[in-house]
Amino acid sequence: MPYATSGAGRTYYDEFGERTRPTLLLVNGLGSQCINYPDAWCEAFVAAGFHVVRFDNRDVGLSSSWADAPTDDTGAAYRLSDMADDALAVLDAVGVERAHVMGLSMGGMIAQTLAIEHPDRIATLTSVMSTTGEPGYGQPTAEALARTVPGVSHTIAVSGQSVLLNAAAPNFGS
Repeated sequence: MPYATSGAGRTYYDEFGERTRPTLLLVNGLGSQCINYPDAWCEAFVAAGFHVVRFDNRDVGLSSSWADAPTDDTGAAYRLSDMADDALAVLDAVGVERAHVMGLSMGGMIAQTLAIEHPDRIATLTSVMSTTGEPGYGQPTAEALARTVPGVSHTIAVSGQSVLLNAAAPNFGS
């Protein structure tokens, strides 16, 4: 099984297609194994002319567990920067200098961090179902939430305050 090394950890990865093609690095979200990018989906990108690399983040699947690692005063054993370094180690392990990077959910945050810290290694960035993590950015409006899932209550942050929205409220938005 192929592994990349970053710091004290090992990151499991696998590849589809020829390394001579432009590389698409797929970055998963929280708790999601690389196999959540199905083989058939990866092969579709190969058919479109890409070399595809997917990997397990720290604490997931076949990559190193950090369950017993020391934590800082916030309780974190590592940061997004560390996870971006893991992605970079995967690119190094497969001999790729520059890649198209797509991250889903927290994987989008890892991909954004990778792009900020190593912009020369990123050909393009696609962040899907993700956010910057910055409060006040990327928050849906109350009206958008109400139209998304009728009959479900949502809590959203508006100007730093939590607001409960009952999307089934009569005459909402009228």
